[in-house]
Amino acid sequence: MNQSFSIQFVSQVTGINSHTLRAWEKRYNAVTPLRDQNKRRLYTQADIDRLKKIHDLCSLGNNVSDIAILDDVNLTKLHTQYFREATNLNQTIEKVEPIDINQTLQNLIMALSHYKLDIIAHELEKAQRSLSAREFTLNLIIPLLSEVGLQVAGGHISIGMEHAISSIIKFNLGLVLFKKYQSKNSNKTSILICTPEKEFREIPALITTILCASYNYRFMYLGTNMSAFSLKDAIKQINPSILLLSVTKAYCTNHKNSFQIFLNTLLQSDFKNDFWITGAQVKLIDSPRITTISSLQFLDHHLNKLTGKKS
Repeated sequence: MNQSFSIQFVSQVTGINSHTLRAWEKRYNAVTPLRDQNKRRLYTQADIDRLKKIHDLCSLGNNVSDIAILDDVNLTKLHTQYFREATNLNQTIEKVEPIDINQTLQNLIMALSHYKLDIIAHELEKAQRSLSAREFTLNLIIPLLSEVGLQVAGGHISIGMEHAISSIIKFNLGLVLFKKYQSKNSNKTSILICTPEKEFREIPALITTILCASYNYRFMYLGTNMSAFSLKDAIKQINPSILLLSVTKAYCTNHKNSFQIFLNTLLQSDFKNDFWITGAQVKLIDSPRITTISSLQFLDHHLNKLTGKKS
């Protein structure tokens, strides 16, 4: 029996919001999902694969109206052509001169103190092309984020400025993650990564995903603010080896009770594998299935240690 997937699940795994999925169906016949007895849309794996290809091609500047009319054979051919070129471009770009991480970090901090967004963008772009994913996140992005936090706390950077800087950081983390999605992950352990409901901080979750990918784990990043209902649906369909929830210290303080309810709901679901929680300072629920990892640096140590045990 073929599996079918809800529109919420498809939205999470493709990165296409539900409104856009409905619009692509009605306006362009991108896919024609089935319906259940309550008239809710049900998508097949073939629908998901097709939607991912359309989304990828649109992200490179193609019009959805031109892409959605293609049959599966020609869509696959065009997707392969474009992304072979993108892969070749990445390989060419990566052949750059090594950089001094400490000097780059000092340049970023100096640019930060004078709020020079163009310099920040240039330094990060150069660094993410030259450094490994782990070096970029652990040795550059995390110290930079700490400095941003200090500048905000000291009143030197406004919240609006912080948002602009965060957007540049997220863009470069996205580029690193895109390259990781293109590479093959040999580790059989699969990790499903997201943030729980009401947790909107995306940068720690992106770094978490990049670190998992750096150790060749098979990974799927579902994004932020996942409700327990949507996550239970995703878990049922994907059945990951590990569910990794990325949270911040502020989230655990402000939403402690609701997060405990969230975790209990998942613990009582059909998912029987392990939970990792990164960013929490203390264990919120006493369960042998839950591992609390207080920082991204400790997550890196944890992944390294776990990989050593499996090798």
